[in-house]
Amino acid sequence: MYMKQFFAWIICLLLVAVPARAQWQWLNPKPNAYAGREVRFVDANRGFVLQTPGMLLRTDDAGLSWQEVQRYPGAVDLEFSPEGTGYLLTRAGVLWRSTDRGTNWQRVSRAPQPVNNIYYGSDLQYPYASLHALRADTVVEVTENGLVRRSTDGGRSWQQASVTGVQRVLSSAFVSGRVGYVGASYGRIYKTIDGGASWVKLTEVSYVPSEITMLHFISPRIGFAHREHSDLLRTTDGGQTWAVLPNRLEDTYAMHFVSATTGFAVGDVGVVYTTTDAGASWTSLGPAGGGFYGGYGWTSVCFTSPSTGYVTGTGYRGPIMRTTDGGRTWLPLGPLMGDMQAVEFPGHGLTGYALSGSGLLKTTDGGDTWTVQAPVGGNRMACPDANTVVIAGGNSTVTRSGDGGQTWTSSTVPAQFPYGTNLIALEMVDSQVGYVAGDNNGLGPLLARTTDGGRSWQSISSGAPVNPLRYFSFPSATTGFALTYNTVYRTTNGGQSWQALNLSSMYVSSLAGLDFVDAQTGYVVDDSGQLFKTTDGGATWTASMLNRTRNYASGHPRNIRFFDRGNGCVQDDAGNVFRTTDGGANWLWERNLSSQSAAYTRNGQALVLGGRHGMLVRHSLAQPTRPFRARALPPVALTDSSATLAAALTTVNCSVDSLYFEYGPTSGVGYPQSTFAYNAPWYLPDSLRGPVFNGLQPATSYRVRLRFVHNGVRFYSTDTTFTTAERPAQPMPELVAYPNPTTGYLRVLAAGQRGRAHIELFSLQGHRVYQTDGAGLDLTNLPNGMYLLRVQLGDQVYRRRIVKQ
Repeated sequence: MYMKQFFAWIICLLLVAVPARAQWQWLNPKPNAYAGREVRFVDANRGFVLQTPGMLLRTDDAGLSWQEVQRYPGAVDLEFSPEGTGYLLTRAGVLWRSTDRGTNWQRVSRAPQPVNNIYYGSDLQYPYASLHALRADTVVEVTENGLVRRSTDGGRSWQQASVTGVQRVLSSAFVSGRVGYVGASYGRIYKTIDGGASWVKLTEVSYVPSEITMLHFISPRIGFAHREHSDLLRTTDGGQTWAVLPNRLEDTYAMHFVSATTGFAVGDVGVVYTTTDAGASWTSLGPAGGGFYGGYGWTSVCFTSPSTGYVTGTGYRGPIMRTTDGGRTWLPLGPLMGDMQAVEFPGHGLTGYALSGSGLLKTTDGGDTWTVQAPVGGNRMACPDANTVVIAGGNSTVTRSGDGGQTWTSSTVPAQFPYGTNLIALEMVDSQVGYVAGDNNGLGPLLARTTDGGRSWQSISSGAPVNPLRYFSFPSATTGFALTYNTVYRTTNGGQSWQALNLSSMYVSSLAGLDFVDAQTGYVVDDSGQLFKTTDGGATWTASMLNRTRNYASGHPRNIRFFDRGNGCVQDDAGNVFRTTDGGANWLWERNLSSQSAAYTRNGQALVLGGRHGMLVRHSLAQPTRPFRARALPPVALTDSSATLAAALTTVNCSVDSLYFEYGPTSGVGYPQSTFAYNAPWYLPDSLRGPVFNGLQPATSYRVRLRFVHNGVRFYSTDTTFTTAERPAQPMPELVAYPNPTTGYLRVLAAGQRGRAHIELFSLQGHRVYQTDGAGLDLTNLPNGMYLLRVQLGDQVYRRRIVKQ
């Protein structure tokens, strides 16, 4: 299980991370190309795929089409009981349940509180790893650190225990509500027969690597265990003894049996195995669309019949594959496209084009729908109008269409050695005038101009920079700007001559992109995240950083695009997207969109990003974007002087630099005090907490809100108020009157009290027989008997019975 999770996590990083659902709309491909974690079917037609970013997909036609059900952040496992009741578990321990075969999902269990670690952030006390849906109401959850929880009422109540001596659980399997197994390092397999209350160690070895990364049982007696990078083990006596199977298999991550004898196994490098003798021997069916290069593989398998089955994970032909002939052949469910090299919306209108490794895509509705227009490829694309598409590629070739991609013609840019010359920069000023640049096969720069829409090109040799130009931006037919690796150039005569511009006296890293919105205002970014802006055509520049709060080490900028003087975005090679609405004064930092191209559409009211594996996503700019949305809640714990503050974090679109609660008396001004907020947003987005250990005033009304700091800018949640409790009455100090009985002098003392007391002595009939102010009284001359003593110390009054003898 651990190896499967680790593999899926790596795949998630290599592919794309899911954009925030409330902000970014997925456009292409459908279904999306996220790596799969689990595949489950409840009948021949209805099935589900849980993807690594937590997205749950559903099909009702045996995989021909898929719809996104919902995103569950941190989801780690998905299971259906034999009756069709579904359970979905997140790493934080949040459990979701479906009683209608996956149509609707309800949250039935909250996560336990994480460990509050001030120095290292908020760690989960129990990171959940797997679940087992044994019956409609019987479900077992297992954490990585050995906690096993069992519910027999659908998750409403739980019994829990820990596997003694296990530091990390790597796999688990349950054959009933009481009999289960967990695998750990050093080849250890543990078994329980009482629902997890006690465990017995069955196996152990002394060598490494020997992690038990997969456990699967097909009956109470027959089961399998995979020992990482080593062997597939089989038991026929409920785990008491294990035999190593003679045929060595690749790392196996999951199994599924369609009968007592017929089963399938999947794992590393895209392998699929089958057995017809209850797992005594296995036969390879070959890679199911995966391969033996790049580490692709499958993390889950599910067969609805001996012939029809599904695998998910990641493969060269897509993350979901299906077979209808028992695994001999496999077909992808949904397209797998090449990376998006460029996205263009001419005039920021509704017609747009996306250039991918699989061809050219076209939309006429602002990105709602896309169709593959032509099997053309290249490095750069320019679209001066809705019908003209120009693509620059390898071998000094430019491909052009003047009818929206229906027909195409090619031309060759003059080069000393055209074969192998790569065109790396392209700009079309209008439908006729354009520029192209490249590396002349390592022999110097190539620069050319067209005046007939790309049908022919004229070389520009004199006056050109000595190094190849990498990026163009022409605000007019004659005035343009270009980049080499370390210099910005400007031309005012259509590229016949170029002037080097001085960015600043600061250190400038390798230049990564530029964009000019007009002849005066433009932007340049280098690969360290330094941004340069000019408002006078490049005569002077001001420098700033994209990332204002931490060292920019997560990625290197690769693309910059501005719609106007205020709105623009920068993309880097680590999946980060920076957006500004004020001309670069402030930047919104959105992480893990894994995009590399961008274009504005709908007259600047929407931004479309293109990325890995054909990804196209769109963000509406009609309303201002807030990186966080949250609301403060009533405290979950409250006394007269302390509180545990609470808030619900409903949307997280960006990284968090700091997260604090601010609070103060409603009778005062503002929020003068603060305390840190814990519970990592990516684990528990709805349960932020902040401790106020002391210092609150009793019976006092306070206001509280949540403060975010993102990229140097503060954002605030809505606030709420609370009132502290009354200060509890202090217990009355104990009065000591001694000796009692007494023969003479009676000393009076109250614990914790100092000063003179007013002392009165009464007979049993209520007559006062003695009074004084002091610390005692002399009863020597009083008759023997019982008396009533009354002592007043400040506001406190004490009464005692006194015996004189």
